Amino acid sequence: MASEYILNELSEALLEDLNESRRFARMARNQLIRIAKIIDIPQIIPSYLPADPKDNAIIQTALSGKVDYLTTLDTEILKLGKVRDVEIITPAQLNDRLGSEV
Repeated sequence: MASEYILNELSEALLEDLNESRRFARMARNQLIRIAKIIDIPQIIPSYLPADPKDNAIIQTALSGKVDYLTTLDTEILKLGKVRDVEIITPAQLNDRLGSEV
């Protein structure tokens, strides 16, 4: 599940944080588009993260996508714990849960 915001965040992180090439960022974005369901999110998004309002779109993507889990390493997002029916966990926690369900 991803939104245009998530796609843009991916590209930005690859280019600015990881110093990847524009070509690599474009290929990664295109790959995500191929494998993920891309959803629209509302123009006006409630405030879930007053300290980092730009990341409200991440929460809204999970809510709009009606997912069970939002997996992240972002400590501010993790502090929320749960928003409506979406539980916010780390990748390690997701791995543990998936392992116990197999």
